[in-house]
Amino acid sequence: MAENARGAQAPVNFTRIQETSEGDTEFEKELFLIFLEDCADRLELLRAAVSNRDIEKVHLEAHTIKGAGANVGTTHLHEIAFVLEEMDSAAIPDAADAVIADLDAEFSRVKSAITDYVAALD
Repeated sequence: MAENARGAQAPVNFTRIQETSEGDTEFEKELFLIFLEDCADRLELLRAAVSNRDIEKVHLEAHTIKGAGANVGTTHLHEIAFVLEEMDSAAIPDAADAVIADLDAEFSRVKSAITDYVAALD
């Protein structure tokens, strides 16, 4: 797992995207920008699904965030999404808000790390 200077787990393991892109930094940028936009949109859809108590949509959006996060090398975002994806439908109305807050906080960390990484590629 990638760690930062404080010893805490970094939000993104960039080795994953570097392996996928085979050194094509323009492709890396494109993948990351698509991921950031899509994930932000899906977090909005997830919040709406929780508000509407649309359990199937909650599970679908959480599953999609989980997969996309794993594909770009997030170290924790996809794990949080997995918790929501696997959450029992009876627990979602009461517990989902806390998990979404965790997702939002982690997405903020991921977005910051990716933004810094993409800027360094230029």
